[in-house]
Amino acid sequence: MAPLTSLAQEVVDYIIDCLHGDVKSLRNCALVSTSWTPRAQRNIFAEVTLPLRHDGVPTGRFTQLQDIVQQSPKIALMPRRVCLLGDELAAFPPSPEGSPAAAAVQLFPNIREVAVVKFTCQSLPDIAESILAAIPAVAALSIDEVCILEIPLPGGRVWLPPQSPVVVQIAPSGPVHHRPPTLRKLTIRNLQALQGVAQCESFALAENLAQRGQLSSLVSLELLSRPGVTQTWLPFLPSIGRNLQRCAMTINDVVPHRSVSFYRALTEEQLHESITRFYNALLACPHLHSLGIKYDGLPTYAKALEEAYEDPTLIPRTSESPYFFQELTALLSRADVPFPKLETLTFDVLSTVEGLSLFEDAWTALRDALCTPGRYPCFWHLHVELEEMGTGYGPWSYLEHVQGRNADARAALLRAQLGMFEGSGITISVATRDSKAWMW
Repeated sequence: MAPLTSLAQEVVDYIIDCLHGDVKSLRNCALVSTSWTPRAQRNIFAEVTLPLRHDGVPTGRFTQLQDIVQQSPKIALMPRRVCLLGDELAAFPPSPEGSPAAAAVQLFPNIREVAVVKFTCQSLPDIAESILAAIPAVAALSIDEVCILEIPLPGGRVWLPPQSPVVVQIAPSGPVHHRPPTLRKLTIRNLQALQGVAQCESFALAENLAQRGQLSSLVSLELLSRPGVTQTWLPFLPSIGRNLQRCAMTINDVVPHRSVSFYRALTEEQLHESITRFYNALLACPHLHSLGIKYDGLPTYAKALEEAYEDPTLIPRTSESPYFFQELTALLSRADVPFPKLETLTFDVLSTVEGLSLFEDAWTALRDALCTPGRYPCFWHLHVELEEMGTGYGPWSYLEHVQGRNADARAALLRAQLGMFEGSGITISVATRDSKAWMW
């Protein structure tokens, strides 16, 4: 066996790249020899996290990174992605001067991807403008767990959907400075705000990016916050959807309100209208390679809802009629194949393993739609993630035994239910987690 130091550099680089994300192993690789050090460092510093305090005092990690760059200036050119991590009290400055993005790019000038996590702000467009001003060539922007401070208005803030699709046009003049579009990935996760505020700010962000010409280059759009946030982007899909290759979104049966009292006033057909609207919007995205659906709707145990309804005939029988599965199957079964390049499909569902077992007919229909010869020749992978209800997450005592069950056992049950896909040559992956949200 050849000594490690005599391996071809291409082999060394491949070995090190396979360890991407394993910082401990990469640090050991950096000590093997001088030929291993640069590649190991490139993987270690490909992504950096900059913790920031609300009082402006530099954190220990920030100071440490400054010292590393001073000692080895080449490292400053390695990071391509930065995570700006606030402490939940840190306010994101509305002006580019002195913003966290400006501080990051001064330290690491080659940054192309930015994640903003656990900050507060009064405006989502302010965050986008600050980042685009500091990093004009940004290719990916992620906004996660950002808290939007409510501006008191009479009657609160209410977002009304436009009556027609939004045509993405670049304003010919004004304070907005236009550059060639570089933004290829946009992710919005877990916005912390009242429903109306979140919708208004999400729509304002979409309009701001559209005016800057940044939406025309998007190939990946992930809307994994409230379903109402997803709703604000639907009017833009007819203009930007033809470029999208990856789309993930949160949907549910009811967007305006999630209170039981509101459910009582609706029929099952009315509950389905929201699901249908979400899926129909995807017809504007014919080049999707990857589709992710996070279902944030009613519990899949219909019996658990009986006590919440005055009229039993209005109970949405989602355990007997999983409409969010069925409507997607109907979309995929259209005569004109909506996503001929589809490769992967992901579901993230709030339910129980037993609840999903009631979907056997729906799983079978979905399998048939995806595996019909000649329709989706590129499709190869189905991922199902289950957020499982249990003790403390609902008023229904018979769900209490769910919490604390062995995660591997739950995943095995879920995988067994999806065996029909593996029998059709589809790769399956599953994951389960305990719910951290209350089910009312």
